[in-house]
Amino acid sequence: MIGKSTTSTRPAALPEVLDILEHRRASGDIGYEQQTCYDYANKFAKITKAKSEKLVEDICGNEKIKPETAVKIIDIMPKYRSQLNIILLKDKCELSDKEKEKVLELVASVKQKERKKAEEAPAEAPAKAAEAAAEEPKKE
Repeated sequence: MIGKSTTSTRPAALPEVLDILEHRRASGDIGYEQQTCYDYANKFAKITKAKSEKLVEDICGNEKIKPETAVKIIDIMPKYRSQLNIILLKDKCELSDKEKEKVLELVASVKQKERKKAEEAPAEAPAKAAEAAAEEPKKE
């Protein structure tokens, strides 16, 4: 990349990556690698950007957890303590059982809110599909 330099770096969760790439995609400035990254983020981002930022703040409230580790937790959204232990072991982050339970509770609360939204959305989807089908001109 000629003429470009990195001014700073920070970890970004998949919902944030998805948001950035959606903006670039809208402007038409997206290459093959970015398209591949967009497809991946679109498939695996489980929460919105705003919720991921809030969750990073909540998880980083524990000073033992680095922002990089918090982002990994958000990307994976562990359901069980064993999954969380794997993430924490890789980053050499040692938490007590009580602290691990708090992290799992934070993740579970966000997941539960997203699940409720997903249950409400399918009821609206068939109506929108029917409207779109009615607006399309029929091919003969």
